[in-house]
Amino acid sequence: MERIIEMRTLEHQPAVTAMGIGRRPDTGPPDKGFRQRKARLGVRLAFLVAGFGMACWAPLVPVARERLSIDEGVLGLLLLCLGLGSVGAMACVGVLCTRFGTRRLIVLSGLGMAAILPLLSLAPTPIGLGVALAFFGACLGSLDVAMNINALEVERLAGRPMMSGFHALYSLGGFAGAGFMTALLSLEVAPWVATLLGAGLMCCSMLLASRCLSETTRSGHGPVVVAPRGIVLLIAALAAITFLVEGAMVDWSALLSIQTDLTNPEQAGIGFVLFSVAMTLGRLVGDTIVLRLGDRLTVRF
Repeated sequence: MERIIEMRTLEHQPAVTAMGIGRRPDTGPPDKGFRQRKARLGVRLAFLVAGFGMACWAPLVPVARERLSIDEGVLGLLLLCLGLGSVGAMACVGVLCTRFGTRRLIVLSGLGMAAILPLLSLAPTPIGLGVALAFFGACLGSLDVAMNINALEVERLAGRPMMSGFHALYSLGGFAGAGFMTALLSLEVAPWVATLLGAGLMCCSMLLASRCLSETTRSGHGPVVVAPRGIVLLIAALAAITFLVEGAMVDWSALLSIQTDLTNPEQAGIGFVLFSVAMTLGRLVGDTIVLRLGDRLTVRF
């Protein structure tokens, strides 16, 4: 009996190598839960980079105006280039996401934003700044559409509301970007150096995201463009209003704080920092509210 117990005990012990080290059994490929967590990390990094890059521009608006010696009318036209580039890209990138997937577009758009960011502080003429802003907006718009499509797929696989949390990372990136740029400008760091450092952080984050993002389903069938109608038009109108408010804060809050003698030019980004904090807090609790009240009731209130 003792011999049988000894043999059974040895059967349950791990295999021993020639060096006397136990060898663990092969666990195989990562499980589904690990892949989903990895995909969520990739989406969060994409939202973080988008918010960070956009917010880095806000404290640079007064700097660009002073460097180019332009009035508010010309500045308004330059800021319009940013919006036109973004809207134009949004209208096209959905088709590209369907044909080629979102992962590649997210990475390329994020790296494109990082590459153009230093040019916003170096453009020697208003025309040059307008062109740079248009391409910057196009990269932002492409990233915005692609990462939201990817986030919807991740949310669907998770089976619970997650979109508000993803957008909270965008707001958190806005807080970090505006704070980062404002701090460097307050320390009298040259704008081109500050933007170059910000671009470096964006590149590192996007390269990490490229290793985590999941690929969405590609399709070569179906219509290229679908005209919105019904409730989609109402949701689009609500989204346009929110974008208008956020855009006004990004483009004009720094100038307003200077003109009203609230801050000096180097600290003009503080206003957008506070705005980003408020957005982050609201979006962090958004998923919980949707889970409890439902999406329709949440939109109504």
